[in-house]
Amino acid sequence: MVHLVIEKRFGLTLCRSSYLNYLHRLGFVLKRPKKRLLKADAEAQGAFIIAYAGLRHRGSGNWRQDFLRR
Repeated sequence: MVHLVIEKRFGLTLCRSSYLNYLHRLGFVLKRPKKRLLKADAEAQGAFIIAYAGLRHRGSGNWRQDFLRR
């Protein structure tokens, strides 16, 4: 949709890679939506969240090391 705005406002027509290059120079990045697990088990997720929170609360302050050690 950016190309439509540029074409309408400035009268320029560029190829797709040129639009992406200009946007990148301006600090924009291409982000894609994350995959959603539609068949995920809600109970298993809840149990993991509780276990993970427990690890963080009783850890040594370095939660990555405590979590990966287990």
